Order: sequence, then structure tokens, then C-alpha cells
Amino acid sequence: MGFVSATEVFDSTTPQGKLLLHLTSAFAEFERNLIIERTKAGMAAARRRGTHVGRPRARLDHDRLQELRAEGFSVQRIATTLGIGVSTVQRRLLAVNTEVTT
Repeated sequence: MGFVSATEVFDSTTPQGKLLLHLTSAFAEFERNLIIERTKAGMAAARRRGTHVGRPRARLDHDRLQELRAEGFSVQRIATTLGIGVSTVQRRLLAVNTEVTT
């Protein structure tokens, strides 16, 4: 399969076109790897400084969550009421149940 540009002078069916395609893709891969390396280095430096890396943690009123659950609210309704994700509610309820049983 080859690529021939209609607006540029590029034809990957020729030896020169194949070379250009391979060189271009090699440079793109190299740049992508540099970006990944710099990102990881920046995240490691931030962690060493004590900075939280990633999405901010959801503010969670644990007492209110327990009250809503005791009132029989569903996990979905608790999440909507507190303005947090369903998985956050599920994780917290699981953690509370695990703490109680251990």
C-alpha cells in the first residue's frame, strides 16, 4: 500500500518516498519518547517536592455519606447529592465496611 499526496510532492511508492516516510516516522517516535521521558522526570521532581501529582482528590463529607446511606439512598443518588463520582462513593463505602469488619 502506498501514499501519494495530491497537493505535495510525496510518493511513498518510490524508494525516496519510503525513506522520507521512515525518517519522518522515526523522528516522530523519537520526539514522543522524549516527551514521555520529560513528563516522567517532571512528575518525579514534583513528588520529591511533596506536590500532589494527578487529578485533585474529591472533597468528601464522610459523615454526610454515611447519613445518606443509612437513610436508604442508592449509591447513584448519594453521588449525585454530594457531587462526586459513583466509584468514589463505592470505594468509600467499601473502605468503611472493611474497617468495621477488621
